[in-house]
Amino acid sequence: QVDLPEIQEVDTMAIAKDKALLAAQLANGPCLVEDTSLKFTALGGMPGPYIKWFQEKLRSEGLYNILAAYEDKTAVAVCTLAFCPAPHADPVLFTGECHGRIVEPNPGRGFGWDSIFVPDGCDEPFSQMSLAEKNHLSHRGKAVRRWADWL
Repeated sequence: QVDLPEIQEVDTMAIAKDKALLAAQLANGPCLVEDTSLKFTALGGMPGPYIKWFQEKLRSEGLYNILAAYEDKTAVAVCTLAFCPAPHADPVLFTGECHGRIVEPNPGRGFGWDSIFVPDGCDEPFSQMSLAEKNHLSHRGKAVRRWADWL
């Protein structure tokens, strides 16, 4: 795992594409990169691709508190995988989305904001799910399955 620099952009597809090109050039070969975004409806899609830094500074409790003043707690988790087959080649993008809502933190398994995100149709956050259930429902699981189907 390599933490690549990211362009400052709200479009996760543009971020993933840029990261894939950079990774393929650094590796001088094929690379797969991932970019994740968490979009709060009440905040016009923010924190979006900046979720990594929001989570790092505010933790799940702080993310939950950001929405305290808003009635709308809906959110969309987005994962974009970008596969770049060679340096200077055009990356192929695979996106998965999971719609849900933000709830009070409920720690358990998982990482990041898993304790506050409840997928639509579910009663518990990712942090309370088995890994198999989470992978079936999650934005990342959907993106990975699209990539696997493409292979």
